[in-house]
Amino acid sequence: MMNFMPGCIFCGSGADFDVDGFLASSPWSGIADIFRRGPTGNAYRPIRESSSLQIAVSPIDEHLLEPQTDATLSFLRSYEAEVRRLVRFPGVDAVEFRMGLFWLPDTAIYPISLTPSFLKAVGDVGATVDIYVYASDGVN
Repeated sequence: MMNFMPGCIFCGSGADFDVDGFLASSPWSGIADIFRRGPTGNAYRPIRESSSLQIAVSPIDEHLLEPQTDATLSFLRSYEAEVRRLVRFPGVDAVEFRMGLFWLPDTAIYPISLTPSFLKAVGDVGATVDIYVYASDGVN
């Protein structure tokens, strides 16, 4: 049994992204997790190729798609101008909403359907949606 569930994470990243410069005047300062390009001190990933910021958009224990898309739309309503600023910020290569789902045993098909209004809202700000489907033996 897995001890975590993915939820939706908002991420902005780029090899030349000055994450500290961006956050200096951002409402996300203090709530975003920051990852800086360069040595990490981690044997698994000794060098981070890009700098990035990440913000939990939905609870990390949310494994259903609809609540994640609802949380993303709420995030966009609250921070649309800031998401657009991030998309245009120098050095930013990618702005993504990363949604996680579990593929459960005995599942023959996992339909993923995103509404036109959701896709339009994300596309209008210049972000992408990435859906990660994790193998699992069950969900808590």
